[in-house]
Amino acid sequence: MKRFYTLLGFLFIVALGNAQTYSSFKLFDSMPLDTFNDGRDLSGEFIDGNLRFPSVYDTVWGYWKSGWAVSTMRDDTTDDATNLYSVITGARIDESPYALGQNNSFLQTENKEGVLFEGMYISNTTFAYFSMKNGDAFAKKFGGDTGNDPDFFKLRIYGMKNNNADSTNFIDFYLADFRFDEDSLDYIVDDWWYVDLSPLGYVEGLSFELSSSDVGDWGMNTPAFFAVDKIKYSYDYEKHFSDFVISFEENNLSLDSTWIGENADDNFFDSGFSFPSVYDTSYGGYWASGFALSTMRDDINHGSSNLYSCIAGGAYDGITYAISQNNTKFKSERVDAFPVIKNIKITNTSYAYYSMKEGDAFAKKFGGATGDDPDFFKLRIYPLQLNDLGKIDSSRYYDFYLADFRFDDNSKDYIVDDWINVNIDSIFDFEVSELAFELISSDVGDWGMNTPAFFALDAMGCDLVLGTNNQELLTQINVFPNPASDYINIDVFRNDNYFDYKLVDMSGKVLIKGQLSQQKTIYLNGIKAGIYFVEVSNGNRKAVKKIVKL
Repeated sequence: MKRFYTLLGFLFIVALGNAQTYSSFKLFDSMPLDTFNDGRDLSGEFIDGNLRFPSVYDTVWGYWKSGWAVSTMRDDTTDDATNLYSVITGARIDESPYALGQNNSFLQTENKEGVLFEGMYISNTTFAYFSMKNGDAFAKKFGGDTGNDPDFFKLRIYGMKNNNADSTNFIDFYLADFRFDEDSLDYIVDDWWYVDLSPLGYVEGLSFELSSSDVGDWGMNTPAFFAVDKIKYSYDYEKHFSDFVISFEENNLSLDSTWIGENADDNFFDSGFSFPSVYDTSYGGYWASGFALSTMRDDINHGSSNLYSCIAGGAYDGITYAISQNNTKFKSERVDAFPVIKNIKITNTSYAYYSMKEGDAFAKKFGGATGDDPDFFKLRIYPLQLNDLGKIDSSRYYDFYLADFRFDDNSKDYIVDDWINVNIDSIFDFEVSELAFELISSDVGDWGMNTPAFFALDAMGCDLVLGTNNQELLTQINVFPNPASDYINIDVFRNDNYFDYKLVDMSGKVLIKGQLSQQKTIYLNGIKAGIYFVEVSNGNRKAVKKIVKL
């Protein structure tokens, strides 16, 4: 882990749940479609989401010399340098502009503060994509004539400290990779791919270095450009350490069993979330709506008799998962903190899967007899914030396709048959605390949707932003001296028996930990100068203070 040091104009601050931040270039939403800004206004940089993006335009020769450009170009077909400012996806994320970077470009926080870059979306430019796919006057076709050449185009992303790239702290992302023994695995990125940057820890910026297997006398032949969007980062130490996963194991079901609300409970709970479930006692009793719990592992039997199994053959983690009907919603019941949903695992039920794959008495076989019918089964995910008070905004959603047969090439048609991770925190530009779901199918009859309206969910990752209990604890601890040279004292003005304490650096590494009663001296021998966090916790109460080591 790497540390980042900076000079603060204050001695300590409270670190309790600062919001995540995005740079998604929406400040440039006023740019007309199919235009770009490559720094020819000579501003030298642009700023978005508290990040600085340097851009250099050469006025002598009139060209974008280095750094970054912002674009709304959508040309995914023109295959030469005249199409320098387009992304191969042909589409923008969230209908907002995106950024293009050259080799050795970098970005930094405005005040060069250490932040946790959690992730970003990356893709190829159209120019680079077709250069690798087909070759051109300057660069080779990747794979060569036989397809066996072990070519690659790699983006190395460095964490920055003290205005420089840290050569020991980086992540490699392959924009193209033809090094596989089996040629069918070779690829050139042609969509937006999410890249997890959290292993870099807390850094002041990112530096980008492109490298290629195609090198000539004048350097790299592959066009040295890439596209980025939705850069997510956080100043929040507390959230970085308060993550948890809802895996539905709290309810202690035995293997190959279900819970569908038949004991008259109208909800089940897990990690502070409430999942409604309605059991109708008429007609012999049946699960009428909401969520059910399952440990079923039957991925073979077809039909509604296998209603409570998922096609993945069991839970993503542990033995328990949830089955949901159409038009469901769950909510947070926590009072000490509010959750921020990061991701969730989704798959089909066995019932729905085989209904789409083979058809049944009620629903059609997806693709039809010829395989050409443009069928689909999608899960529309609505994000909810706590201040929404459970009200769904129908204009905010993400569509996850549980089956998609709309491709011109039938070989690309699919029905989801395994757990798929959906990155909620990468999709939406705000903190999501609750979710609502709606199922939509192309197969609709006189009585509504024919496709069985069920899906499975598991392993929902969350962060916690701490609440009033922690603010109370914060007023009852004191850390001094601050700044400190040789030691710090922690005083707790409470009568609780024991507290846990940690000294943590800016990258998240725990350097010292232990227990204290009401007072503790921590000696800082061997601790380098810089910024650190002291965390004091007791049960569900936690407080964090920032200190300066001289």
